[in-house]
Amino acid sequence: MKILKIFLLAAAIFVAMTIPAMGLSGGEYAMNAEGFYAEQARESGAESLYGELPTETQRLLGELGISSVDFYAIFNTSPAAIIDLLMGLLKGQSTVPLRTLLQLMGILMLLAAAQSLVPKGEKLHETLRLVGAALMLVSLIGPISSIFSASAAALSVGADFMLVLLPVYTGIIAASGQPALAIGSGTLAFGVAQGLAQLSRSFVAPFCGMFAALGSIGSFAPEMEIGAITKLVRKLALGTTTAAASLYAALLSLKGVMASAADSLGARGIQLILRTAVPVVGGALSEAYTSIAGSLSMLKSAVGIFGIMAVILINAPVLLQSVVWIIGLKLLGAVAGMLGVESIAALLDAIVAAVTLLSVLVLFGVVLLLLSAGMVLSVKSTPV
Repeated sequence: MKILKIFLLAAAIFVAMTIPAMGLSGGEYAMNAEGFYAEQARESGAESLYGELPTETQRLLGELGISSVDFYAIFNTSPAAIIDLLMGLLKGQSTVPLRTLLQLMGILMLLAAAQSLVPKGEKLHETLRLVGAALMLVSLIGPISSIFSASAAALSVGADFMLVLLPVYTGIIAASGQPALAIGSGTLAFGVAQGLAQLSRSFVAPFCGMFAALGSIGSFAPEMEIGAITKLVRKLALGTTTAAASLYAALLSLKGVMASAADSLGARGIQLILRTAVPVVGGALSEAYTSIAGSLSMLKSAVGIFGIMAVILINAPVLLQSVVWIIGLKLLGAVAGMLGVESIAALLDAIVAAVTLLSVLVLFGVVLLLLSAGMVLSVKSTPV
């Protein structure tokens, strides 16, 4: 009987050893890893983010070789391609400002020549001053109002895109083993994006237009001393936006540090339970958990960087055009001061102040959106 048992055991071992073992080669493993990443992107909703972007932003991303939330496409984006893209944007956005500035230069030269023929103090000199300022203002109203509305629209589109991005982003963060970070940062970021969307639709363009009108009145009626009011408003706006952005960054950082500590403790607890409570395969399950969390962390980085690039490219055209307007109008104002046409110089300074204020408000919104996405990337993934 003992010999029979030994024989049966030996036969079972022999049969088991004859069963072929299946394995994955390196290429097959890489293919499976890519498929797993694609499946995660599809299930999380990250795959649909590209389609939520405006057509122009999709075109700009396409020039960088990015047509989806692809980690490797984003990682392989070269600095030279980014520089070429920005230079092309700058060239395209400079057409309208340069054409308008050339027209304004012609008006300024004619006005300076006419005023030089009329002595100061005469009524005709004052009439020429008012007519010249009115011509300059009429020539500027159309292009400047369009940049106001375009800037507010870009800020609104960026905020709306963040409202689509945040549920996907926070879901991936939570699934990657950082639920506390997802809840803390996601709540703040969602509130900021919603607030910016409402602010851009109802406040930015009207406020900057009112500011420009107030400054223009001061150039037509210098005795009213409106310049002091506009300077105060600009300083208050700059100080308020700087303080708000700093406070938001500090609050987000503190929440990130605290959430990271909580997530680290939770992840280690899950691993301990898997290793000790599940017999035989507990260690394998723990390693599988680690691999899945690492893959989701890569997807989190891809989605976060994609969101940052999208927000930048949505707002980059109007910001670049604003910079061209500011530089061009400042140069034109300097020429007006050299020619002695003080009313035109004052009018141009008022318009420059309004465009600068507009750029500050747009930059403030962009910075808040970038902090919302970027601060989470700076928090280390849960150690596993």
